[in-house]
Amino acid sequence: MKLGERIKEARKQHKLTQAQLAEEIGVSTQAFNYWETGKTEPDLETCGKLSRLLGIPAEVFLGIEA
Repeated sequence: MKLGERIKEARKQHKLTQAQLAEEIGVSTQAFNYWETGKTEPDLETCGKLSRLLGIPAEVFLGIEA
């Protein structure tokens, strides 16, 4: 599963909209949409914020679990 798909799945599991999560981490809804559709990816700092907010270990969030 790609990073954007993991972000989208986790967001939906927490019953959050793109706008709600984007506001929480301080980015635009458009940027968030680009992440979920795979047009761009968040930087590592933002991935860390998303990981913590969504309660997902960073390794799992980034798809590098052993």
